[in-house]
Amino acid sequence: MTTQCRAASHITARWFEFEPASTILTRQANRGLEHDGTSHRQESPLQSNAAMSREAIARPLLRETIRRALRLRCPNCGRGLLFRRWFAMRPECTICWLSYFREEGYYLGAMFLNFIFSALLIIFIYCVLLLLRFSTLTDVSTTRQVLAWIGFGTFLCLGLVRHSYSLWLGLDFWISPWLPTPPSDK
Repeated sequence: MTTQCRAASHITARWFEFEPASTILTRQANRGLEHDGTSHRQESPLQSNAAMSREAIARPLLRETIRRALRLRCPNCGRGLLFRRWFAMRPECTICWLSYFREEGYYLGAMFLNFIFSALLIIFIYCVLLLLRFSTLTDVSTTRQVLAWIGFGTFLCLGLVRHSYSLWLGLDFWISPWLPTPPSDK
């Protein structure tokens, strides 16, 4: 195996392994250092406030992140619930205090994911019904068919909202983990 192949396989394998938060924070801090070792930016409050919990956070495996998202659990600890009620999301995890709202408009991407999942699922179901020559598709008027598909699509979108929000949060946490903020630091 050549050196380039080994380096490429190491980089690929690294994305699926645990990476301690201290390593992530050190790499982020080193990006701000000049060539002579002096920093051209101030220390992040995230780094100074979270010194005690640096070892408590780690990048989970991708499959673990997806499993937690599908179970509607916190992407950090996997135990805290994301939702209070069907559409009411908690502001942070009740177990590890990870904030679920990073910024204004954060879940716009989750809404886009929800639309994509719903549209693909509706197209798939429609094509399967056409291939099976489902007799009720041809017996019903076009207006009723359109109304039925609109109703089905609406309920499907509403049913997938929680999972698309959870998947968006989990994948964002997997790509760029952030540290929880205990209630005393707020």
